[in-house]
Amino acid sequence: MTPVVHVALGMVPSSGGTVLAVREIQAALGSRVISFTSQARLQAEGSAIAGALHVPLGSSFWETRFAWPPAAALRPADELAQTASLLSCHMLYRYHAHWVGAWARRRRIPYWVFPHGSLDPFSFQYRPWFKRAWLAGYGRRFLAGATHVVFSTLRERRLAAHQYDGPNVRVVLEPVTPPGLERAAELRQRTRQRLGLAEDERLLLCLGRLHSVKRPLETVAALAAAARPRVRLAVVGPDETITAREVLAEAEKLGLRGRVFAPGSAYGEAKDEWLHACDGFISLSWMESFGHSVAEAIAAHQPAILAPGIGLVEELAPHQCGWFLPDNSAAAATAAIQAWADAPAAQLHAMGARGSAFVRGELTFAKFAAHLRDLAQEALAVRS
Repeated sequence: MTPVVHVALGMVPSSGGTVLAVREIQAALGSRVISFTSQARLQAEGSAIAGALHVPLGSSFWETRFAWPPAAALRPADELAQTASLLSCHMLYRYHAHWVGAWARRRRIPYWVFPHGSLDPFSFQYRPWFKRAWLAGYGRRFLAGATHVVFSTLRERRLAAHQYDGPNVRVVLEPVTPPGLERAAELRQRTRQRLGLAEDERLLLCLGRLHSVKRPLETVAALAAAARPRVRLAVVGPDETITAREVLAEAEKLGLRGRVFAPGSAYGEAKDEWLHACDGFISLSWMESFGHSVAEAIAAHQPAILAPGIGLVEELAPHQCGWFLPDNSAAAATAAIQAWADAPAAQLHAMGARGSAFVRGELTFAKFAAHLRDLAQEALAVRS
């Protein structure tokens, strides 16, 4: 495989889904990763990608704001760029995109762009003036010059079209590692016994970092409004802009004492326990460019309640594997929880089976890697 070098921002664990995507792309192509990373974040969290070359950012206001490293810090990255036949830029609006463009021009090599949701209208709620100015002054030329601009879902591509929709746009569905099913019954029973759940009580799972974008407090409020006393909610994930303590306080305020669990982070088998112990999955997130936790839950045979901002909704909806909300209103979320709570177990099982078949059949690493290798061949053919 031709040497591919990926250039990204902040490849540390707290970068979430972008890290997962870059890892999978790196594995598919056997490639190297350069990360423009804050030294403070790297020291606090460590690298999220083995073997990544981390370029430390400068400490001044503008260097920190625009992820601009000092010239001396760039030397190892410059040396690595000289070995590449294909460069790949992940995310937009920072200096690393200019660096990729400059090296591609200097060496006359092709480059890709993976926006990872940075062209979604929701992202323009933050610093919109800067992003629009960047796109007008540099970004659209940068996107147009790429051999491919790669989106992870049909929805991401469709919503990005208001900013860029050139002929080089492609959609490559990201892969998902599904939880094992061999011990599903054991893990389910063990976890539900620990939680003290009766057989006729249903558990709804919200899995992901506790950030306001994910709307965990709104999820608790929707459960309260649904007025289904035999339903419990697990909000599983690390603290960010919202804490587990705040989630439990909201539950207490709304009269849900004992019906909401907020255990913090869960990885590996601990995460699988929650995926198998629940009876459904919910995400009211304002925006997910893909939705890895969504796909993992559906692969575990769980029907889903999904807000319209979830990247995978257009791929999942035809398989009738859950409730796809028409809008982000509290009323829509409440009605969906009620419908899920009232649905017969056989209906939930059928929904889960349909969704799992799609995820396990289509979101495979083999299909993902083959698609990327085909794109790499296209890029090199354009160069020649």
